Amino acid sequence: MRAGVESREHALIVAFDGIVADTPALRQRALSDAFGVEGVQAPHDDIGAALCGRTLGEAARHCLESLARTAGGLIDETLADLVALRAARLLDARLSQGAVLAPQAAEWITRRAAAGRRIALRADSDRRQVAGILQLAGLEHHIGLLVCGDDAQGASRTVGSALHRGWARLDQRLRAVGHDASTRTAFEACPRAAQAARPYANEVLGALE
Repeated sequence: MRAGVESREHALIVAFDGIVADTPALRQRALSDAFGVEGVQAPHDDIGAALCGRTLGEAARHCLESLARTAGGLIDETLADLVALRAARLLDARLSQGAVLAPQAAEWITRRAAAGRRIALRADSDRRQVAGILQLAGLEHHIGLLVCGDDAQGASRTVGSALHRGWARLDQRLRAVGHDASTRTAFEACPRAAQAARPYANEVLGALE
């Protein structure tokens, strides 16, 4: 067990997608199906990699930009928006079929919240999706700070910008309550998101401990 995980002085910043909830496969399938409906042949593995630390919209653009570069053309902005919208609707439908919490996540959060730990969640998913899952699991009152992928939607079209905006917002909010980077432990599920977290946390782990 890492010292920071158990130290009451450390805030815990946990990735919702892939750590708290088993959403990555659902998000990958939703985006893959959305591409298929629009007649776009995007490799399934490429879609999974593109979703790491990105919203559905950002991942759709990332995949289309990659395909456009290969073909020597330009990205179709309208197509990117259509794919993202369709993927969001497909994901909503699948999430409505039942809870997708990762094994032991609820117990881990509940136990540390009961011990007085400050818990923040960083999500690539939209707020309405995250809030619904947390409410069904009875965890919403344990989360002191929630930053989601669509919180600053439209602020930038830079690929991956929601991830960096999210960490910047977490940093600002946590500093305001006395937690600088030296008193934070982060949990991120994929390499790209873990790299983004490193300037903002004392340690970055890949699984709940």
